[in-house]
Amino acid sequence: MINSPCIGICALHKIDNETLCAGCKRNPNEIRNWIKFSNKEKKEVIRKLNAR
Repeated sequence: MINSPCIGICALHKIDNETLCAGCKRNPNEIRNWIKFSNKEKKEVIRKLNAR
């Protein structure tokens, strides 16, 4: 199981023409679907977060 990257600072902001959470840097789709994602998909989201 891969834990959510949420750090409890939840506020969506436009950053570089993309809407991202100020805390975890996920976009609304990634936040909404986290529980549905496979471990492979979650690892890909985390990889993207590290690049953001």
